[in-house]
Amino acid sequence: DTTIDAENMREWSRGLDQIRKHWQPKLQFILGTDPQIGDLVNVAQHDEDRMFRIVATLRLGVHKHSPVGRGNLRLIHHAIQEAMQSEDPMIAEAGRAADAMTLQERRRYY
Repeated sequence: DTTIDAENMREWSRGLDQIRKHWQPKLQFILGTDPQIGDLVNVAQHDEDRMFRIVATLRLGVHKHSPVGRGNLRLIHHAIQEAMQSEDPMIAEAGRAADAMTLQERRRYY
């Protein structure tokens, strides 16, 4: 039977809305143009959700080419190096991608 039950679809939609409400503020912070670098590093290193750790780590590669100050640059580079050493292969790959991000790539994508 390929009939779609309208109530099941409404329930599914409500579930997606709950996920969106939970994720949207954090994604806006991570993907924002001017996040607090310490907070971004904290998400990259400690967030419960692996997906947010990966995305935040990738964003560190973008922000290493931003005017964030020397202390923040050291923090970014340290967090990227730490990610590259992760036992989690996805985190390690995100660290390698962040490390490899060039200024030209940042300008092209952002």
